Amino acid sequence: MRSLVLGRSYFLRQSGGWGERFTIGKELPKSDGDWSLNPVARVDDSLGYDNGTMPVSAEAKARFVDAFQAARPVTYRAMFGGLGFYLDDVFMAVADDDRIYLKIDPISEPKFVAQGMASWELDGKPQPYREVPEAVLNDPQDLGVWLDEARDAAVRRKKKPAKKSSSKA
Repeated sequence: MRSLVLGRSYFLRQSGGWGERFTIGKELPKSDGDWSLNPVARVDDSLGYDNGTMPVSAEAKARFVDAFQAARPVTYRAMFGGLGFYLDDVFMAVADDDRIYLKIDPISEPKFVAQGMASWELDGKPQPYREVPEAVLNDPQDLGVWLDEARDAAVRRKKKPAKKSSSKA
């Protein structure tokens, strides 16, 4: 079974089916068909699920949504090729490659680091998110606290420092 995951290789889509592998810098295959480039996905047959262009399996999505909603009234939507989660209309978590990450800032990050949780990387660059510990994900009460802290970290990261006013003496 084929699935699509984020990657540096690209596949061409032709009339509803996936075609040849295409790597940036190589010539596009010649075809009479209607080809379009899917720039965020590559086929990976080893994952065992088929979920379009999202690198989050249906099982992982259900697990994350159930866990989060048991802890707090979160909402979610497909984004970034994965899932984005909101608490109180604040974007505070992302699911990617069947892993779930919470928003962090310098205040909240030490808690994640102490548990050895990995940061989320996008195009090889670390993002301000850390993976949720499995024990936390399985405990709705504890998870609720972590979700609140992720929301608070997102709010703090959004705030811009106050501009200093220049006073003339």
